[in-house]
Amino acid sequence: MKQKSLFVITLITLTLVAVYLVADHYYVKEVEASHADYKVYNSVEELAQDVPLIVEVTATPNTKEFKNENSEYLEGYALTEVIINKVHKDDYHKIKTEDRLPVIERFFTMENGVLPGKTRYLVENYTGLQAKSKYLLFLTWSEERQGYWIQAVHQGKINIDGQDKKEQAVESHEPRFQELKKSVVQKFAEKQK
Repeated sequence: MKQKSLFVITLITLTLVAVYLVADHYYVKEVEASHADYKVYNSVEELAQDVPLIVEVTATPNTKEFKNENSEYLEGYALTEVIINKVHKDDYHKIKTEDRLPVIERFFTMENGVLPGKTRYLVENYTGLQAKSKYLLFLTWSEERQGYWIQAVHQGKINIDGQDKKEQAVESHEPRFQELKKSVVQKFAEKQK
């Protein structure tokens, strides 16, 4: 009888440890960490005029996060590698199809300590690039971070293959972004014909 209860206690303990480890690895809670001061665009023409680089890309799963642990505020960002499918505008005169570029994303993730999972801190309505999804990006180079900023937080990142469900959620409750996305897709879809 004693061995049976020891076995049951051990089995329950191992099950709880396994559940904790799985939750700690896979559970990511997303929260809006800050607001940004950025221009709100009403048309694709305005947005395109303000950036030196417009590219169609496929996002890769290669993302490296950076956190400023010494700041009194939660600060950080991620660099995600994208593959260029098509160049629409290049004032830098150096970007080619198939190039790989580092894109600065406005989020970072932190461990929750003893609580299972992680917390991903986002700037406003930004949603991360989804690996293997296709986007039209409006970009500006950052010498300091050695990557390309997406213009105006989420406005400079337009999913064009319909695979980014989080961006679709933002679009559904933000009519201005919905109109901007529609004008971007119309303008650049016409260029492809």
